[in-house]
Amino acid sequence: MKQLTFQGYSGDTFSCTGPGIDVDDDDCARQTQCAIRVVGEGGSLLVIGQYVPHEMASGWGITVAPYADEPDDEPMPDWPMRFVRGERGYSPVLQIDAPDDVQVTLLPKGDEEADGD
Repeated sequence: MKQLTFQGYSGDTFSCTGPGIDVDDDDCARQTQCAIRVVGEGGSLLVIGQYVPHEMASGWGITVAPYADEPDDEPMPDWPMRFVRGERGYSPVLQIDAPDDVQVTLLPKGDEEADGD
């Protein structure tokens, strides 16, 4: 297993890091969100980081959902996941213990091409 760490920085960068993995979107400010696909033994996840400016709160929100070609047909992978407090007070940190074969890909916005490791 390898631990993946997802978190936001300032209002425009969201990243996933882990052993041999360094994927980030440093231009989230245009849409204030980015989507990262995580694929490994046992399933696929979509992790969305979104900067949430609101009159009562601001900072990063992180959402996790199963990723599948047919929505509602794929269960969540059985990977341990937890939210912890990050060193930046405005961003929670999502930690996922993923299989060693995990692949992490930044999904494109609109017509852009994806980056990834």
